[in-house]
Amino acid sequence: MYHKLFLHRTICIYYLILFAFVLPHNVLSKSFDNNNSQKKQKYLAEVCKIWGVAKYTHPSFIYKYTYAQWDSVLISVISKINVAETQQEYKNALSFLVSALEDKYSYLSDKKSVISGKLGNNESDISITKGHTAIIHISDYSIFTNDSLFQSFASKVAYTCRSAKNIVIDIRASFPFADVHNAALQAMSAKIPILFATIVGDDIVLPPEIYRIHRGYESQPAKLGISSVFFSTSVFYPRKHIPPLVKRLKNIPITILINDYCPPIEHLLHTLQRDFHCVVLHETSRTSNVSPFGNAGRQLYFSCFDSTRISLRTSEFIDSRSNRSVLRFIPDSTIIEMARASLPDDILIKTALTIMDSKKFKHFLMQRKSIVQPLQFQKPQEEPYIAMNYPSEDYRLLALFRLWNVIQYFYPYKHLMDKNWNDVLVEMIPRFQECRNAEEYQMLIRKLAVYLQDSHAQVSQSLRFYMPVITKIVEGQCVVTGLMHDSVQSLHKGDIITSINGKSIEEMKNQLRFQISASTSQAFNNYFCTEIIAGKPNTVGQLGIKTNQGVSKTIDIPYTEHPNKLSMVLKPKQIQAGEYSLIAENIGYIDATRITNDQIGYMFETFRNVEGLVIDLRGYPNGIFNNLASYLIDSSRAVAQGRIPSLSSMNFSFDTISHDSVSVIRLIPRSHFGNSAPTPSIKKIVVLIDERTLSQGEHTCLFLEHTGAVFVGEPTNGTNGNITSTVLPGDIRFWFTGLEIRHADGRQLQRIGILPNVETRPTIAGIRAGRDEVLEKGVEVLRAMINTKK
Repeated sequence: MYHKLFLHRTICIYYLILFAFVLPHNVLSKSFDNNNSQKKQKYLAEVCKIWGVAKYTHPSFIYKYTYAQWDSVLISVISKINVAETQQEYKNALSFLVSALEDKYSYLSDKKSVISGKLGNNESDISITKGHTAIIHISDYSIFTNDSLFQSFASKVAYTCRSAKNIVIDIRASFPFADVHNAALQAMSAKIPILFATIVGDDIVLPPEIYRIHRGYESQPAKLGISSVFFSTSVFYPRKHIPPLVKRLKNIPITILINDYCPPIEHLLHTLQRDFHCVVLHETSRTSNVSPFGNAGRQLYFSCFDSTRISLRTSEFIDSRSNRSVLRFIPDSTIIEMARASLPDDILIKTALTIMDSKKFKHFLMQRKSIVQPLQFQKPQEEPYIAMNYPSEDYRLLALFRLWNVIQYFYPYKHLMDKNWNDVLVEMIPRFQECRNAEEYQMLIRKLAVYLQDSHAQVSQSLRFYMPVITKIVEGQCVVTGLMHDSVQSLHKGDIITSINGKSIEEMKNQLRFQISASTSQAFNNYFCTEIIAGKPNTVGQLGIKTNQGVSKTIDIPYTEHPNKLSMVLKPKQIQAGEYSLIAENIGYIDATRITNDQIGYMFETFRNVEGLVIDLRGYPNGIFNNLASYLIDSSRAVAQGRIPSLSSMNFSFDTISHDSVSVIRLIPRSHFGNSAPTPSIKKIVVLIDERTLSQGEHTCLFLEHTGAVFVGEPTNGTNGNITSTVLPGDIRFWFTGLEIRHADGRQLQRIGILPNVETRPTIAGIRAGRDEVLEKGVEVLRAMINTKK
């Protein structure tokens, strides 16, 4: 009995220990792992944004860095974050990203240590020696942030310099400029050229700048050339003239004292060396030959995680003597810094005064050299990484980050998306990390397209063929509306498709909602009807159908139709006579999906005596929108608005998509094309539309709106604007809309479509009877319009 009791107590103690130590440890371990994983994902999201900002704004990509090199930097940063365990290691990874730009003025700093006080050890003051040398200490940022202080100091400078024979300007700082408040740096950048102009007593002409602009997203790979309206380029900002507060017409010797902490004024020092009797002495503690000076340009400041401040340079100063070379400032002399506390006087001030009274000053002016770094402009090219069928984790994240930034800055309809794009990034990082094969990787990219809710958003995939069947959602059912050829004898118009390859239509809808990007519900139905009949070439699919007689059966249909052929058969031909014909003596019919620009002139000759037109736009037209409308509208007028997303490194914004301008799209008169034929007197027009009226079809509708046309049918797709594309690792092409199009009065078109004035839809009974009920309704409406006129 005792042994049993002892054994029972021992077992209880064991389980108590297990619950008290082991299980909580496992729970804590999982909690720690989850927290660490979430932290890594947060840092990765920040890296994605900073990497993208640098990629599209930093001037080094004009002539130095390629996008492929910047990809490699990102891969290294991702590797560093994956092994990071402390906050400092995460910050080191981010620092590596910014420092890879090899730019003094792109850096990280700690927001907590930002100050805005004195630059140097002395107060900002002005004195003059017995030998009439003015010594000007510029040592306090507050004189630049306060207008009255600046005016007062600048006036004293102007007064002192009037009687000076020589000038020494001391602008040495006692701490890094990176620790200075953004506002103070920006104020100094704006006002210090005015102060120097006042010191020299004449206009200072600053060198030109070069910066980057992106007008939409240029299709990648560039050879694709989908749309020529988008481009990336470099723009020169002209030389800037800085007038002095007081004009003084004499050029006297000036020595400027700087050190390694000198604020970003290299372009100003370069100008003073070039245009005035100015020598620059550099005090340094460095022993290497590496120059601490960069190209100042302009800075973009923004905050990041963990109290980190980031500066990125967004422009490059160009050598004034040549717009084809980068400005590189070189001091006239470099002096190793000494311990000033052990010296009775400032050795550099003494050196400056000595130089003023010797031939060495003229020697500096005579022997000055410059370094010329030629600008070799390069075209932005994305690397497709063709060999990566299933990229490694870091390259999968590269794909996500590349695409996220493209959409962030160049997708014009981001404001219409249901889900915040920043939230999408956070959600997708772990999914891209964890995907297990090439199929999952491509599926995730398709999911990104779905988030855009843009019918143009498509992802390349292996070649697929189609069943020779045309379908449409009618009365909530997937109905056969046409056959591509007569060989499919087991199917008839009006048959209802109930399943594909064993999956019900409802199952397929639920599955494809996460794979099809669609602007509207009707757009989804349009793509769904195409997607369900797609399969691999030379294979056979199974269609479950319910016939016109109510019989359910399964039939085999081979995937035989090439996609190019499918695009030519967007809808069955309603009028067998051709692209245009007379429905009645006074009514003309145009199949806008088949007629070409070459036929339009002859067509209107045929329609010389008609009183009304039916224009069938249930499909994709052949670029006829302007030519067709020019025969129907008397004068040139605004027919639509266009907005192209633009990104300029000079006025960059993180969250707001900028537009270069609102472009008014006008009708081009026929006379512009050399066609002087008289305008037909057709004023009664009906346009037939449905969900297959997409993109250019909707653009044609915008032109026809101004004819006073009545739209009959169903709402259009809700997608318009030029298409552009990027390329992702694994040579995956991603297409999306790059240009926003609106009605002429500014009304939204995307995700709404053109709404019919008279809504009418086909019925299953009508399809089985071989009727085109939308066309019938259109003719009915047109006849009523003609009779009302009479």
